[in-house]
Amino acid sequence: MHGYIALLRAINAVGTGTLVKADLRRLCEAIGFAEMRTRIASGKTVFRSTSAAVQAKTAPDDALAVHAGKPVAVLVRAGAELATVLAGNPFPDAAPNPAVTIFLGTAPAAESIELARHLSRSRGP
Repeated sequence: MHGYIALLRAINAVGTGTLVKADLRRLCEAIGFAEMRTRIASGKTVFRSTSAAVQAKTAPDDALAVHAGKPVAVLVRAGAELATVLAGNPFPDAAPNPAVTIFLGTAPAAESIELARHLSRSRGP
């Protein structure tokens, strides 16, 4: 079994509102995820799955679209991918709370990357 995290965009999994945590749990269990846990009311879900990575990454999209009646952006990353991100932290000795990691569904345009590099250089450390 492999560990994953699902990041639901613009969803708060709270007792009331768009997606109730209990519904999210039932939905994940119905598509075969095990040891499912949510992180407070954030829409972040950690789970284990025996499914191939591609299936584990697309199943929440499909199930949530059926549940919500519209597409819900879900980004699923394997535990190993998150470990790589943590290991690549460019500020390992800094306090962790001001650092931000942004996960994208697709690669950004080259112009966007260059603009971000330019802005980070112009602002300095």
